[in-house]
Amino acid sequence: MKLRIIITIFAACTLLTACLPIGNSDSTNDTTQNISVGEEETQEEKEDLSDEEKEEYEKLVAKAKEIVITGSGELTEDMVKERLLEEGIEKYDEESDELYRIVIEDGFTKIGSFAFKGYKGLCGVSIPDSVTELGGCVFEDCSALIEITIPDSVTEMGNATFWNCTNLQEVKLSEGLTELDTTFMGCHSLKTVEIPSSVTFLDGTFKKCNAFETFIVPEGVTELRKTFQNCTSLQKVVLPESITKIDGYTFSGCSALAEVNIPDNVELISEEAFLGCTSLEFEQLNVMGMKLGANAFTGIKIKELIVDGKDSCVSGFALDEAIIEKVTYEIAEDNDKLVISATLKVNPATLKEIVISDGYIQIRNNMFEGYAELESVTIPASVTEIGPDVFKDCGKVTIYTTAGSTAETYAIENGISYEIIQ
Repeated sequence: MKLRIIITIFAACTLLTACLPIGNSDSTNDTTQNISVGEEETQEEKEDLSDEEKEEYEKLVAKAKEIVITGSGELTEDMVKERLLEEGIEKYDEESDELYRIVIEDGFTKIGSFAFKGYKGLCGVSIPDSVTELGGCVFEDCSALIEITIPDSVTEMGNATFWNCTNLQEVKLSEGLTELDTTFMGCHSLKTVEIPSSVTFLDGTFKKCNAFETFIVPEGVTELRKTFQNCTSLQKVVLPESITKIDGYTFSGCSALAEVNIPDNVELISEEAFLGCTSLEFEQLNVMGMKLGANAFTGIKIKELIVDGKDSCVSGFALDEAIIEKVTYEIAEDNDKLVISATLKVNPATLKEIVISDGYIQIRNNMFEGYAELESVTIPASVTEIGPDVFKDCGKVTIYTTAGSTAETYAIENGISYEIIQ
């Protein structure tokens, strides 16, 4: 079975190159389920794979058998099965060395759900312009599929279209699509995708795609959800100004992610959006006016967090396990009360500094209670009211304020260290 071994080893090399340097137990397990040789053997072959073997694999693809499917209306799973059985091809045939290309003739308007699922030798598909819709899981488990173009006539795609196409590397999608739902989940080798300008929602689109290192989300996309979950090689993501929602689990498990921007228009960052992003650090993170879900920034390093005094997002469980060094209170345009009223709930072991911007007039009671490592709080002269237990159990704190201010009087009356600033 030399040809099957060459195909499998070539595929394994692509997967291991994408996945193994970073390492992730879940994604590695997913990958090895699609490799028919042992993990140790595969890694050894990865190092020894010759140019001749790569060339032989490419020749196999070039010489793949062409199979034409004719008809009209919906191309169903049963129709595909019947046609391929005529060629002696069955689903999930792990023993066959045969590669084949499918040519779908003009006349079909839809490719039904699961139509080509499990055809391991399928390495290419030609889709006519008459097709306007793809059902769910159409190419699931087509592990020999390397590249594909979806014609612009297709305006609707079901979920998980290319699920677990482990060697898919390049895709051109059609203009007119608005949502990509788990489209490429488990495509470990995927490197190039042209996302149409019409797409606004990426829902689980690239989950467990481990070949990406940098990804630029195009302008026009407004919402992300589980988009890059468990993309363990992803290091940098550029988000457009059009983004308004970073929903739950968008980047969770992206252990190599070190850089991502949060656009000014973002209104919501949901639960566990950055959970497990152990390489990520924000120099400055502005969450003024945002809604934050539980554990949104658990374990994330944030050197400076910018909030508004009324932002309830700081009182929940979004930031309590984040590693925050400094909190700066700025004033949002819609804050007409000028009161710091939302109890700060961040990791007390890491917070060292709080800066309150000029313009605030009141700090409500217990706002900073229990921050034992807090060393510096800057309070402007505009603050004229400070609750009696604002700094309860803040044994290391020094208040920085102007001479004659309410904060100076407060520090003297409560035995708190203070320094006068200009």
